[in-house]
Amino acid sequence: MKTKILALSVFITVILFIVVVSCKKNEEKEAVIDGGGTGEPCPGTPTVYYQGQTYNTVLIGNQCWMKENLNYETGNSWCYDDDPANCETYGRFYDWQTIMNGEASSNSVPSGVQGICPSGWHIPSDEEWKILEGTVDTQYEVGHSEWDNFAWRGLDAGKRLRTTTGWSSNTGTDIYGFSALAGGSRFSGGYFESLGGSATFWSSTSMESSDDHAWYRTLKYNYDGVSRGGYNKVHSFSARCVKD
Repeated sequence: MKTKILALSVFITVILFIVVVSCKKNEEKEAVIDGGGTGEPCPGTPTVYYQGQTYNTVLIGNQCWMKENLNYETGNSWCYDDDPANCETYGRFYDWQTIMNGEASSNSVPSGVQGICPSGWHIPSDEEWKILEGTVDTQYEVGHSEWDNFAWRGLDAGKRLRTTTGWSSNTGTDIYGFSALAGGSRFSGGYFESLGGSATFWSSTSMESSDDHAWYRTLKYNYDGVSRGGYNKVHSFSARCVKD
């Protein structure tokens, strides 16, 4: 009888230890936000003025991101439904060659690809997107093999990057201030889709298996993770810039 009681006591102690460690890990992650080191404007660069528009910035981990999608009018760029009012809200769509502005594919950290970003900023590589995902997800840390997978990955990174309004349903928490809006996409042939339902962003990285395709990220109203895959470079998606 005493042996059974001792075994039960050890089992309960182990379970409690696991729960405490898990809670502490989440508390530490949230404390980074509460402490102002993450989710706040980038130190010394709260805004960026570029091509007639002011962009807010946000510090997420060690990365300084533009808080809004790029809305720089150039060749092969479009507003959703060709309505300029949508550009004011969601930014513009660009095909991959346009965002790269003649520069070669890069998967470095940082990518080193200024593209159509302002001076001192660059188009994020596939690896830089992985860092963002690992920073905000509550289960899979930066460097976890989860982020190397295709399609939907992570536990809640997508939900934590989405805005709290503007999605058809299942809005995000936007706890890190990335403020991704459901701006939709534009595909070759000139058709638009998924306004209110999804947001898709280019990276600066071509796929290893097909030079005609580049890595993208998609957030969607009915998934809490983030989708990683490759689209043909002729399609047009949103662009975010990261500080060098």
